[in-house]
Amino acid sequence: MPTSRDTDRALHDVEQASRLLSQPVRSGFTLVELLVSMTILILLVAMLSGIFSSVSKTSQLGYSNNERMQNILAITDFIRTDLRSALLPVNRTDTNNLQLLALGNSTTISPNFQNPHAIFWQAPVATDQTLGDVAEVGYFVRWNTDNPSNPRPYLCRFSAENSTNGTNFLIYTSPAAWLTDSIIDAVAPADRAHAYQGLIAENVVALFVQCLDAKGQPITRNAAGAAFNNALFDSRQGFIDSASPPNTNAACALPPVVRLGFVLIDSRSANRIGANEQAALKGLSATDAAGFVSAALALPQLNSISQGLRSSQIEINLMNAR
Repeated sequence: MPTSRDTDRALHDVEQASRLLSQPVRSGFTLVELLVSMTILILLVAMLSGIFSSVSKTSQLGYSNNERMQNILAITDFIRTDLRSALLPVNRTDTNNLQLLALGNSTTISPNFQNPHAIFWQAPVATDQTLGDVAEVGYFVRWNTDNPSNPRPYLCRFSAENSTNGTNFLIYTSPAAWLTDSIIDAVAPADRAHAYQGLIAENVVALFVQCLDAKGQPITRNAAGAAFNNALFDSRQGFIDSASPPNTNAACALPPVVRLGFVLIDSRSANRIGANEQAALKGLSATDAAGFVSAALALPQLNSISQGLRSSQIEINLMNAR
């Protein structure tokens, strides 16, 4: 039998349950609370997206700069070794020998190999010295069109040796025979069909050449006081320097210093080069690498690739300049 204590306890529990049931049940989030929460979430996502985008751009910029720096180091190592040992012929009066020829808008070779300049000389750098150590060496930029929808600019090295490439080693013959388009295509075609023979570096858009005198001033006149005919510089013609009074260096004289400028493009931007971009790049007018990049940045046709362009410049002292 339940006691009075049990009855009191039961009544107490019933009263407690009744009070709990009589309290209002709390509903979920209000519409205002949901809107506030969503706004905060959107702001957080936007902030994180901005941070991620900034980090991604910084990472891409770092990668592109590193890629271009590696290219520059490889290029300068090759050219410095070749160019600093440029030779004059034993007979300094023999102008039938190729000595040092810097070309721009020249009729000697076609514009395909002048983007915008090219340079050729002789140096004791032959790998096969069976018939002597002298080789004909040169550097130029050419466009590879294996993929016509994405032409690529290549820096190429021309190297003809008497023993290994005698049919194209013509530096001891006559000016008309030294360099022709067919000889350059045979020695440095830089295409897939020839295993990219002559290719030194990819994504080099332009090469600029400037010969300097002992005071570091550009050489613009030959020994006769005239501008170099169809050339930026021709060592067979000698030159007049910027000394006061000027010194006349007779025929067959190498410049003391050669300044080379390069315009490079990172691979991401190079992948966006089409026929229109190629034509615009080849049509740019500039006197040096930095000016080339500035002109490209100002050209609307190059908006998709111009941010990937950078310029670099080196000066090389020629050991055999007198």
